[in-house]
Amino acid sequence: MEKLINVQEIIEKPLMAIKEKYSYLDQVLDTEIISRGLIAPKYIESNSILFLGINPSFTKPYDIQNIDFYSNDNSIPYFKKFFEVVRDKEYNWTHLDLLFFRETNQKAVDLFLKENPIGVQFIWDQLMLSKQLLELSTPKIIIASNTKVRHLLGVEQNKERTKGVWMDYSSTFDSKIGTDRITSEGPLFNVPIFFTSMLSGQRALDNGSFKRLVWHIDFVLKNDKNRQQ
Repeated sequence: MEKLINVQEIIEKPLMAIKEKYSYLDQVLDTEIISRGLIAPKYIESNSILFLGINPSFTKPYDIQNIDFYSNDNSIPYFKKFFEVVRDKEYNWTHLDLLFFRETNQKAVDLFLKENPIGVQFIWDQLMLSKQLLELSTPKIIIASNTKVRHLLGVEQNKERTKGVWMDYSSTFDSKIGTDRITSEGPLFNVPIFFTSMLSGQRALDNGSFKRLVWHIDFVLKNDKNRQQ
């Protein structure tokens, strides 16, 4: 049964601590990341289809607060495709970005991922909050709709991957359902996960691929008998 998880209650103080800890970051890396404030959903829903993004975009003008919390609803154009996935279905969707800073240009994430200990730690601190929320959500299925999401989850193609890679999840392909499952021990064990391109924007899935994804999600939800309950 679905329930709302109060994200604001759980991470508002830790997010403020991150903002204060990295208050100097804009000057060091020549960005506006911290001055724009951080943002997160006010709630996420458990036992639902969970869409994972990389970070929220930045739209000007914007009334920036220190920490802003928004609702996952159809007033945000980015969420339109999520509603299309679950239209007329018996299950709900929820959304979480792994990172909380506002940036439209995805190259900014690459900047932090370079061998700069300040940027890497900035990413790490946020991922540890996201991991807590992700595991609390116990999703029916995960849609990782960004290639960098796969990287930050720690899921790698290389079978010889080492421990301690970002969020340190692992997955393996399950031929019975035609997609990966999380194989890491813990709350997400056995949860099906789709690694796909973005669902909206310039590099989004074409209409045919999107329709196949919707069909495949329905198939997995109806036929997956092995997911941990």
